[in-house]
Amino acid sequence: GSPWIDQSSFDKASRFWTQTDRTNDLYSWSEDAQADWVVRLVSHCWFPPDNWESIMGRGVRYSDIKTAEVCNVAKDFATVEFSDHTRWGDGRFWVDKACIPQGDSELIRWCVGFLEEFLLLSDGLIVLLSWTYFTRL
Repeated sequence: GSPWIDQSSFDKASRFWTQTDRTNDLYSWSEDAQADWVVRLVSHCWFPPDNWESIMGRGVRYSDIKTAEVCNVAKDFATVEFSDHTRWGDGRFWVDKACIPQGDSELIRWCVGFLEEFLLLSDGLIVLLSWTYFTRL
């Protein structure tokens, strides 16, 4: 996530949410979890709903909305965990496209088989919800 006012980091975060190819590029961004980290698992749809533009309007990018929403959630998270919303960058989030290597379909299937364990080991769940989210469960 990134605040709207920091255009450089916002653009980088938005590109993260835009990337949908099955490479390991984003996996290289991930870090091994540390025992003292508080981690939230992020559930999301990779692609916007088919009717995104007709509902949200022309020029409203799905990745921009996700970027801003993660920033808002991170600030809420920091307020709860650290009693300081300005520490929103200290939060840790488990996002499938960065935490599961995407370049090998067999490895993806194997890792997806552990989603329940990832959720159980996390300290909570964040859902980036669109109006079609529940149709894909």
